[in-house]
Amino acid sequence: MKIGLIGNMNNNNFSLMRYFRDLGLDAHLLLFSNDGKGESEHFSPYSDSWGMKRWENFIHQLDVSDDPSSIFEFPLSIILYLRSFLKSLVYPNFIKSNYVTKKNIFESFKDYDILIGSGLTPSILNRVGLTMSIFYPYSIGVEWYNESDFLQKIKSNNMFTRIIAQEIAQKQSKGIRNARTVICFDEFLTGNVLKSIGVDPVFSLFPMVYNKEQLPTNSEIIEVNKAISRINESDFSVLSHVRHLWKRPNNFTISEWFSSDKNNDWLINAFSRLLDENLTKKPLLLLFEYGSDVIHSKELCKKLNIEEYVVWLPKLDRKNIMLLLSKIDVGVGEFYEIPNIMFGGTGYEVLASGKPLIQGFNFEDGSFENIYGIPSPPLLGVKAEDDVFYQLKLMASDHNERKLISHKSEQWFNNHCGQDLAKEWALMLK
Repeated sequence: MKIGLIGNMNNNNFSLMRYFRDLGLDAHLLLFSNDGKGESEHFSPYSDSWGMKRWENFIHQLDVSDDPSSIFEFPLSIILYLRSFLKSLVYPNFIKSNYVTKKNIFESFKDYDILIGSGLTPSILNRVGLTMSIFYPYSIGVEWYNESDFLQKIKSNNMFTRIIAQEIAQKQSKGIRNARTVICFDEFLTGNVLKSIGVDPVFSLFPMVYNKEQLPTNSEIIEVNKAISRINESDFSVLSHVRHLWKRPNNFTISEWFSSDKNNDWLINAFSRLLDENLTKKPLLLLFEYGSDVIHSKELCKKLNIEEYVVWLPKLDRKNIMLLLSKIDVGVGEFYEIPNIMFGGTGYEVLASGKPLIQGFNFEDGSFENIYGIPSPPLLGVKAEDDVFYQLKLMASDHNERKLISHKSEQWFNNHCGQDLAKEWALMLK
């Protein structure tokens, strides 16, 4: 049984490939031509492993792009390709798509018995009559169908953009319906979207973080080593590597923004209040220059006069984030206010590192267990800014509690999100 894991958004499939190969499965990572480039440059196998020699032979580069030009026939396919080519000339960071034919697509995937992926994979495979074994959406609301940024294209004032977006949504929904199994991490928004197109999803977590590699002592990146020095000097260090997204743009309605708002300002305000408590001598907050609202977060730090306690890091790859997480005391994820929304990659990474996770967690008592069939994670759940302050204060003042939650976090991850979860996915394939 030869398994093709298509695409690598969030490094998801590279993690799954390593877990599968540890289990003796013949899994291969198939990279789209635009994987790990531009805004997604930190999502590449080399950014997620300190020991790539072990995995290189099982990673293959495709000519096919995870782009709308791959799902349409001539002449629209060539028009979209030329459009992306011209944009790449105007915008240096824009990654142009490849022009691909049906033959290109079929030849890329025909040798695999099992095909697993996300993104535009359902639409691309459906173009040549291939069926996905497993589709799992990585975006809230399903990417290229009902995700908040894509909805802006569907209602665009540009008629060409609007028509193309509507066609993409139709092709995506058809491809998803044809998948043998659809796995969903979020019952509320994403689950309801899938059900609306006639799909009965399986609710499961995803083994998206591989935590079985040996970490080095230091990094090849100067900023990371400087941050480690600051952490070593601190007596209470907090890290949040979440994308900064908390100021509603004018083109988003309140309901649309509800599914995107990460409420990063809650952490900054809560950390400022923690400083006033004088519970620790050298507290430290590490944030990342990642997201459209970084400038607003920096302005808030300045307004609160906490800049000397805050370290700003550039956008980093996962292997360096995991190195930093191994050094800090507490990790912080997103603060979505959506009911029954599962945490994303940042939360997985904190738990995989065996650190307490402060995270938005809007599950009623027993609902998480009912949806996923496993115990709730031992995270420090929050539903409002005051909760963030309370959890920071608890972790800063009670070293024993912090140590206990750290142990429980790593144990929970290994039992329900790591190798053991990969075994369940492997059984699903059979």
